[in-house]
Amino acid sequence: MRSLKFLFLAPLLFYIFSCQREGFITDSNAKLGFSLDTVYFDTVFTELSTVTRRFTVKNPHKEFIKISSVNLAGGNASVYRINFDGISGTEFKDIEIAPKDSLFMFVQATLGNNNDPGILLQQDSIVFITNHNVQDVDLVAWGQDVHILRDTIFNTQTWTNDKPYLVLGYAALDSAQVLTMEAGTKVYFHRDAYLLIAGSLKVNGTKENPVTFSGDRLEQLYEDIPGQWTGIIFYPWSKDNIVDYAEIKGGLVGVVLQSSFGDQIEVDLTIRNSKIQHISSYGIRAAYSKIFGYNNLITACGITAIALEGGGNYEFYHTTIANWFRYKTRNTPSLLFTNYAILTDVEGVNFKEVRPLEKAYFGNSIIYGGNQSEILWDADEDNTIAMNYFFENCLLKFDTSIIKLGGNPNFSNCINYKDPLFLSVDKYDFHFDTLVNKVSPARDIGKFSIAQEYEFDLDGVSRVMDGKPDAGAYEFNFPE
Repeated sequence: MRSLKFLFLAPLLFYIFSCQREGFITDSNAKLGFSLDTVYFDTVFTELSTVTRRFTVKNPHKEFIKISSVNLAGGNASVYRINFDGISGTEFKDIEIAPKDSLFMFVQATLGNNNDPGILLQQDSIVFITNHNVQDVDLVAWGQDVHILRDTIFNTQTWTNDKPYLVLGYAALDSAQVLTMEAGTKVYFHRDAYLLIAGSLKVNGTKENPVTFSGDRLEQLYEDIPGQWTGIIFYPWSKDNIVDYAEIKGGLVGVVLQSSFGDQIEVDLTIRNSKIQHISSYGIRAAYSKIFGYNNLITACGITAIALEGGGNYEFYHTTIANWFRYKTRNTPSLLFTNYAILTDVEGVNFKEVRPLEKAYFGNSIIYGGNQSEILWDADEDNTIAMNYFFENCLLKFDTSIIKLGGNPNFSNCINYKDPLFLSVDKYDFHFDTLVNKVSPARDIGKFSIAQEYEFDLDGVSRVMDGKPDAGAYEFNFPE
């Protein structure tokens, strides 16, 4: 029996003693390893907490190592906050790391107001002392002051380009009021935030200084990520809206308009020289509304670039719809128009509202994308409700098994199913390719009288100099 006990205890004792800690490495040349030497925060907004960054502190050696101290150099006065292995503070003592193991360091920042229109650098460091060996990881952030709007209803005012505007929750312009945005104004939106217009919006961007609407994640990684904020929503009674030289990107939707489905169209929008891109669902979604647009680029929309539902009155000239969406498979057309809409009443019951499509006109435009067919028109079964649409001098992509171009009064001088040969779909560059052997079929097909009305393209290039205007928002310009 005694021998059996010994046989049982022997492996247990071996296990216990083998797990006892070896000595700490004491060599002053023994250094820690770090997954980063600098923690960067791209331009962030002052007075708001940044995202949390992390890095690992590694022991690359075969023995335990003890870090004598870890200090946030700026101490309690620092704009940075750190958490080391689950413990928050500004100073940590006698931290042990097992051989070939690592611990996490988490970093956040809240930058104070710069009182300056520019972007200012704010730095600190985390200092590690091990066996009298001093190492550090730098903390670097650029801070920018912002006007903050949080769940705000406001009256007539002008937004300037002195510093950006940041919307948290929502910013709502009240009825019969006017919001004017000067050239160069930047509007950022936190997650799920939106701009609501019940009055009139006047966006006065220029080619050199457009007005931008985007999410508040300013890191390069988020440059073309959709769905970062909600979008710009116009109430049914919003009137006389003008958007000129705007860039709307990264939203769940771009622009949404809807009249209240009475006898008259209520909401209207003029949009020109603008880009709507990297949108989760609809670039423009309008129901029984009025839109007049030219020199617009709409691209990378997850559902539909332009949806014109429930009738209305719409005119688009020199518009490029170039719809490739990399984040999911898109089975919907880039352009949709109908004379009905499916609505939901206060009791949650769906019903159909039918209104005449008075006009859906596209002139000197391109409607193209990655799907087999990029245009869909759908009329209510009641043939007495108007469904008026017309494409003139356009390059299109739609399934000709549905409808033929030849002899069709809804199409004039249009080309179907020919690759526009854009410069780079992957880089969202929808100028035409400059190679001599890649001449876009959209070149020189535009109607001259339309080009005369809208002489300069989205880049400011004349369409009429050679007497042969191109379709789309960009005129081909020979490289110098």
